[in-house]
Amino acid sequence: MNLLKPNNIFIILSTCLIIFYVESTVLANLASFDTNYFKVKPESFYFNYWELDDNHNLFMKEYGLMQRISLSYLYNSNILYKVEGRFAYGQISYEGSTSYGHPVNLSNVCDYMFEIRELIGIQLLINSDLAISTFSGLGYRNLNDELGQASYLGYKRESNYLYLPLIIQTCVNINNKALINNEFEYDFFLLGIQNSYLSDFNPNYNDVTNIQNQGFGLTNNISFSVPLNNLILSTELFFRYWHIEKSYLSYLKNNGENVGYVWEPENNTIEIGIGIGLFFEF
Repeated sequence: MNLLKPNNIFIILSTCLIIFYVESTVLANLASFDTNYFKVKPESFYFNYWELDDNHNLFMKEYGLMQRISLSYLYNSNILYKVEGRFAYGQISYEGSTSYGHPVNLSNVCDYMFEIRELIGIQLLINSDLAISTFSGLGYRNLNDELGQASYLGYKRESNYLYLPLIIQTCVNINNKALINNEFEYDFFLLGIQNSYLSDFNPNYNDVTNIQNQGFGLTNNISFSVPLNNLILSTELFFRYWHIEKSYLSYLKNNGENVGYVWEPENNTIEIGIGIGLFFEF
């Protein structure tokens, strides 16, 4: 299922609008902007990753649906302090080729992703109905691709990203009944470490580490929040994008002798999906 097709995008947006309408019929007072909270948010998203060769032609791609659980904690005093953690899992499809050019198409490739961030921010209250917040801090993202378990032609791949998130958040209070929040994020890429476990494919090969130092990330989240009994319920539509440039070269060894070079190609990642969160205020 390709969620980037126009019909599927229409279904996602229609579903979000229906949820938004149902939530907006709940009549209660929403807490003020200075609320401290713990948030739990299940997410479902379409994952698309692709690599390009030196001529910017498609080299390989992986795609499919993934499920994620996101946790966040916000403490608001004179400054905003936030900690976020995410864990995602999915079975995706792979389309690529061998080094000899033979096509390789696989399904049910297990991918799992872990991410943690620590953020510091400030909040500017424009008036009683509008607040603008900015955040920055440090983020770490880990993605494991178990291609070696799906085929004897494959091997495990592990991506590690260290990045600096820069976030601006606009929050609008609608008649004390709902909050609409838009969050834009630019991720300044600090360091990437790509581990390729080539010994899974050939025991005579060494496992290779490639260093990446150029790239960026973009995220946009739009959410709608309303009170539900003693909780706050939010619905979110999000889009995330990563672009990482070609890595430095590393030696490929066969029985300890150098036989060539390997690198991580230029690559891109897209995530588009929806989430439903529960806020526990304190």
